[in-house]
Amino acid sequence: MFAHLHCHFFGSYSDSLLDPERVPGYLRDIGQQSIALTDHGVLDYAVPFHRACRAVGIHPVIGCEVYFVEDARRSIERGDNYRNHLVLLARDDRGLANLLGLVNDSWLENSFRQVRGLVDWKLLEKYHRGLIALSGCFWGSLPRKYVTGGIGEAEAEFRRYYEIFGRDFHPELGRHGIEEEEEANRGLIELSRRFGVTPVVTNDSHYQRPEDWEFHDILIKTRFGRATDFTLDSRQYCLKTEREMLDLGFPAEYCRVSEEIARRCRADPAPLAADLTVETTDTLEEKVFASRREVIDGPRALQHVAAVRKIGSPELEGILAPLPGGITMADARRSSPALENWISRHPGTGEAAGKLEGIPRRIVPDRETVIPVPLERLRGRIPLRRAGGSVIASCPRRVLEELGVPLRPAPKPA
Repeated sequence: MFAHLHCHFFGSYSDSLLDPERVPGYLRDIGQQSIALTDHGVLDYAVPFHRACRAVGIHPVIGCEVYFVEDARRSIERGDNYRNHLVLLARDDRGLANLLGLVNDSWLENSFRQVRGLVDWKLLEKYHRGLIALSGCFWGSLPRKYVTGGIGEAEAEFRRYYEIFGRDFHPELGRHGIEEEEEANRGLIELSRRFGVTPVVTNDSHYQRPEDWEFHDILIKTRFGRATDFTLDSRQYCLKTEREMLDLGFPAEYCRVSEEIARRCRADPAPLAADLTVETTDTLEEKVFASRREVIDGPRALQHVAAVRKIGSPELEGILAPLPGGITMADARRSSPALENWISRHPGTGEAAGKLEGIPRRIVPDRETVIPVPLERLRGRIPLRRAGGSVIASCPRRVLEELGVPLRPAPKPA
């Protein structure tokens, strides 16, 4: 058996096409039994992902691919943008509470320019109980140590992880057609032998099917609102079948251990926010606001497709300009014969725009809605972050409502 343990969903903002509420049904249809959510640095979609998995009989694993550095304070003080990746999975409810605490501390105490939260050795030592760690993609600190410093430096790095996680630390192997990744694989397999642990095979997944690579390419090329030349080094970041994973050529045991790890993870995010005591907002030292998502609407999706394919034109902009913000592609095409005509003259643009429509680009504070609970009481209960100069609850509003988190209109400035 094989389980996907490295998957990016909508919480990996502008870097994934995977809808946490739809993918579990697709996994069931291709014969798999488990899947992990490991968004970049956040747990924003853990609750809807868990619920959707349970609804279709898929075993959910709650995790996060954190941004890892040696010393977060030093990175922040130096303005050092370099970071590695590390995958953490919640083994049980204690592990989930620790994962939430770690992620929230990374954003509230170690926020790098309010762009990402940083995790370092201190946070791992504080919050490691109940967690399983994978070394991450080939941009993890362990594979990078091997590629850049050789087996000696990599062994020292492995030992540090092993001292914290013990046999709950697994080197992560992948095969995406990248030369440095293959070099890292050789080192990780050797280190696994030396430490007597079993590596695990993953496929860093950002979209469902192999042919979806182009839509993902458009998504990441336009993440800053304009088309760039950024290109990923592989077109293999899809949800492969078990057969496809076995065909990568790793020992079957390395695939099988992925399902074994998944089955050891049995955390439920639903009870975290229970019984929160409400206070009046004027007594709060620091207010925590709700958040809202900026999603790609139909016209914007079409603009992104046209820009990347270099078929944007004043004609298209003139057609899109009168359309209201937030409109869907379907409604836009019905209301604008000129738009329907333009799409018919540019085959495939409508399909591509449909793949991007509705995907959240980023989250921003909703300063009209406040949570009347002290920040310190929320730290271990719901995902938090700093954004736009405020502390916000980073999961969708409907998730807060589902969890029973109290929401109140924010007081008007005097």
